[in-house]
Amino acid sequence: MINLFYPDSLKDEGNYNQAIAAYHKTLLNNLSLREKADVNQKIAAAKGFYISVANISVGEVFFPVINEANSRGIVLTGKVSLNEDNKLSDELTERWQKIKKITANFLDKYLFENIKTVMALDWGIEQYNYSIKTIPNSKIDLDELVEGESVELAMFISLVSFIINKNIGNTFAFTGKVNDNFSVGFVTRIQEKNNVISAERPMVKKFIVPFGSKTNTKFQVELNTLEKVVKIVFPNFNKMLIKKQNDIGNRRITLNTYKTTAMDRKKHWVVKFTHQDLQNSEATKIHDFLKNNAEHYIKADGVIIDGLLITYAIPMLVSLREVTNHISDFIAVRYGRNIKNGFAEAFVIRTKNIGGSRFVGEHFEYKINPEYEHVKTIT
Repeated sequence: MINLFYPDSLKDEGNYNQAIAAYHKTLLNNLSLREKADVNQKIAAAKGFYISVANISVGEVFFPVINEANSRGIVLTGKVSLNEDNKLSDELTERWQKIKKITANFLDKYLFENIKTVMALDWGIEQYNYSIKTIPNSKIDLDELVEGESVELAMFISLVSFIINKNIGNTFAFTGKVNDNFSVGFVTRIQEKNNVISAERPMVKKFIVPFGSKTNTKFQVELNTLEKVVKIVFPNFNKMLIKKQNDIGNRRITLNTYKTTAMDRKKHWVVKFTHQDLQNSEATKIHDFLKNNAEHYIKADGVIIDGLLITYAIPMLVSLREVTNHISDFIAVRYGRNIKNGFAEAFVIRTKNIGGSRFVGEHFEYKINPEYEHVKTIT
């Protein structure tokens, strides 16, 4: 009787391409018609399993791991969803919580630095679950197999994919640690992971690995920051975030800034403040938002606070020492919604202690930016 232990073991652990090649080698032996039929049936099954694991959707990514039991590599699929029980080990659950926090912080920072918008919001990711997608016909214990830091980059990309509802497809694979400072940290056994990607996922065109891995594989891309990763994986990432502004979060506070000219031709800085769906009990979010972004209220030439329902935020703002102790000129607030010839009205509520270009209580008019007048939440 023909020995199919090796190709069967490859198939059972999810290495379908390697199993198919091993099965074909057995067909070169002197087999009976029944044995050939059995082998061909196994080949057909492995091909079917391979097709199923190659089809990935939004929130799914490939990542390779090394099975310490036999030193062979396996390509797994990480998946983010809202309705699946993650069934992760304690270690992976801890890593997932870490990645959710880092991802939210990264997106907040990215929006501010690249889209020039400050946002304090609930991304809604607390309810998101992460799971290792089951390999068809596999008999290995995924929960025991997946451990260590290398899965973190796959977790991050899966979560971003799910948040922006963008399928990255099956042309990428990932390995790497994710650090709190948004860098991609080094992990081990890159060469072995390259080998299994080449063997099991030939559709992968870019294998994203930490910078300095130096394995010189033609499809390997070495990156050292999360920003560089998202810009390769998600072309036009900025536009995607803006386009998905109604989907990527709720209970938002936004802050846009632009230069303006007052009626008397003096130059000032406008801080356009809006929020959406905040409850009265969440006023602390307004305070934290103002405090975390205090640097934007103390720019030179005076600052005009402009936004809907800003009245209760004004005393929060002027109570901050980060603001009142560092006012370069003055703080003014817009009042009313009337616009005359493109100008809105404002009055000064605080000035620098030793004087400035304006005085407390002074009324003046400034030119508004129409872009921000008819948008509920600008992201």
